[in-house]
Amino acid sequence: MIEVLSYAVPHDRLLEIHFAGGLVLQLHDDSDQFESMQIHLRGRANDPIVV
Repeated sequence: MIEVLSYAVPHDRLLEIHFAGGLVLQLHDDSDQFESMQIHLRGRANDPIVV
């Protein structure tokens, strides 16, 4: 389990969740039509995990 330190909503299409250890989860809403997301490891954009 990793502790959540904070969150931020920089604009209406981005949610950031900041974890202990310097990890940041960014949730981007780039579609008005679909409600899904992809998780990418930095530097490995060709290997997404679709949620």
